[in-house]
Amino acid sequence: MASHPWQGMQYAALTTRGKAPSFDNMALGVLSCHGARVPKKAQEPDRALASVLRGLREERKESQETLAYRAGMTSGSLARIELAQAVPSWVTVRALATALGISLVDLAARVEHRH
Repeated sequence: MASHPWQGMQYAALTTRGKAPSFDNMALGVLSCHGARVPKKAQEPDRALASVLRGLREERKESQETLAYRAGMTSGSLARIELAQAVPSWVTVRALATALGISLVDLAARVEHRH
């Protein structure tokens, strides 16, 4: 019988002692809980998200520096996200959506449309 990639790992719900587990990259459909390893494929950047974020920034005629500042991140980090070289956390995606003046629902719809 083949082993499941999550077999033998402790799940956050069992290890947080009643506290809410911390989830990373939920906007990208990736679940990473308190040190649990995420399968390598799930850690690959989402090219559709990268393209949508860059397109929205360019539609607004904003520089990477301006958007990054308003989202509370470095311009280098934003550049890596826009080039699909980095996987942003849930907090980062939320901050970028807020800085762009769109809802997460709208951002997700645009990403799904791009897929």
